[in-house]
Amino acid sequence: MKPPWLAAVLLGVAASLVAVNSVWAAPIVKVMPSEISRMGNTTLTVTVDPNGSKIAGVVLVFAVNPSEINLVAVTSMTGFSVSGMPGGINFSFGQIFGTDQTLPIVAGTVELQGLVGGAALILDAQYYTDENLMDTAILTDEVVATVALGPMSPSITPTQTQTPTPTATLGPCAGRCRGGSTATMADTVVLIHAALGDASVNDCMSGDANHDQQITIDEIVAAVDAATGGCP
Repeated sequence: MKPPWLAAVLLGVAASLVAVNSVWAAPIVKVMPSEISRMGNTTLTVTVDPNGSKIAGVVLVFAVNPSEINLVAVTSMTGFSVSGMPGGINFSFGQIFGTDQTLPIVAGTVELQGLVGGAALILDAQYYTDENLMDTAILTDEVVATVALGPMSPSITPTQTQTPTPTATLGPCAGRCRGGSTATMADTVVLIHAALGDASVNDCMSGDANHDQQITIDEIVAAVDAATGGCP
């Protein structure tokens, strides 16, 4: 028999991860253009529209199949941090703002090369902190752009880009704060609170990959990857 307090705990965790409620409208992520060329590289711009809400922080995680879409480069704008290795599977944009954002803001751009017609760029997950420092996780799995159909230019080959040196060595299961066999979305929430300063880094030492007593966007993204993709 389940203890009577368990239902209350589960409801509390679920409430912290609710995507939309009656007082907080989910922001809108826009990716333009929505078509990726097969005749060369295409630069897409990623914008976050608060949609009437006030947001204090955001992390956006995107995914591609590297055999269908080649990730060439990710560039930040307006203070966003970015992660993503050329030729990789995931890339992300993230920032904790100094003041609450109410107007659309450009997170950055991503340069992609379409290899297979119809292949999709996926908005995998969104993480927001609202004006009250409440965290919301939205696992969207939403197609935001697709590769154009038709033949690929015979002169196009996957672009080779030098791999940058990583700034932190991330463990095989970064962000597994509370034990268990894998990282969870609840662990990600702990890291976001630590990054905002209203929780201690000691609450999730495994999330502090470079042991600098700070939680960065890259470390949050690593925890997101572990929570969504699993641990080895």
